[in-house]
Amino acid sequence: MKPVLLSLCFLAALNCLGQHPLEKTLWKIRSLNQNGAIVLQQIRYTERPDPKKDYLAFDDKNRFASNIISIPGCQQAESGSYTVSGATMLHLTGTDAAVNKECKNFYSMSGRYKFSLNEDLLVLRAVPEEDTDEATDWDSEEEDEAIDVAEEDDDPENETDEEADTEATAAPATPAKAVAEPAPASYEMGFAQVTADIITGAEATVLQQSIQAIYRICNTEIAIQNIGNNTFEDYSDAYLKTYASHIIWENEARIRNNIVILFDETKARSWIFTGTHNGKFITAAEVDQWKSMLDDHIRQGKIAEGLHQVLGRIEQVSRAQCTKMQGGTGRQ
Repeated sequence: MKPVLLSLCFLAALNCLGQHPLEKTLWKIRSLNQNGAIVLQQIRYTERPDPKKDYLAFDDKNRFASNIISIPGCQQAESGSYTVSGATMLHLTGTDAAVNKECKNFYSMSGRYKFSLNEDLLVLRAVPEEDTDEATDWDSEEEDEAIDVAEEDDDPENETDEEADTEATAAPATPAKAVAEPAPASYEMGFAQVTADIITGAEATVLQQSIQAIYRICNTEIAIQNIGNNTFEDYSDAYLKTYASHIIWENEARIRNNIVILFDETKARSWIFTGTHNGKFITAAEVDQWKSMLDDHIRQGKIAEGLHQVLGRIEQVSRAQCTKMQGGTGRQ
């Protein structure tokens, strides 16, 4: 996590100078929901980004523009203003949008985010409404009021009877309910995701049960993610360890006791990283054995089976090492 901390210190310094690192930058959208976060990768800035690609752009006049074409049946563009405050807070306010008529569920980038910047990766996490007052310092009271007004529309306690009646009779469904019906694009695998073209729903259920069983043994959190649909220029262990740190985010318990499994289904290659504490009790030989096992299954086209076997080995190690990891006290 040291690179992240260094980045945050750097961001703070820039804000003291009245500048910020998002100015005149262009980002390729890698995921709109990576464990609840938006993950972006920086690309060369241009004032005219390719409209056939997903992107989020920030100019030097506090204006942003987004383009999203990866949602099935949708091509949508949005623009508006942005504000960077403190070292890690970003507020996007969309004012203009365009969407094709076939698109039923518009995905707005508007919102308040906590961001993390590390090399060419930018991670945005929406700040929950209940955390609004604690998130960070905004530059003025007017900005705080603007945020409260923006969130007020989503608070059912602020609805009048007339507004509630109007919403009850409105025909369109909310995007969250509308997108829940089609087959999912991915399945939750611990605190990460595997795309639905890799495993079936039934296989996902079995793997999720194994992940839950491992957590019950010694509170070890598992994350599994396929990265074959990414276009990383660097596949070194160091780079992917940094990528894994973004998945873990800033959860202290998870940082100490986790296992992150990344695999490239197109290259039949996998990477496994452990936490700062449980990593002391898992040998490099064990990790290499798990990776070799998974790589063999990927080559055979049996990814779900390989993941299940690796999780089985992790469960065995967790049972054997839990007492040692907790200093003889059992589960924490």
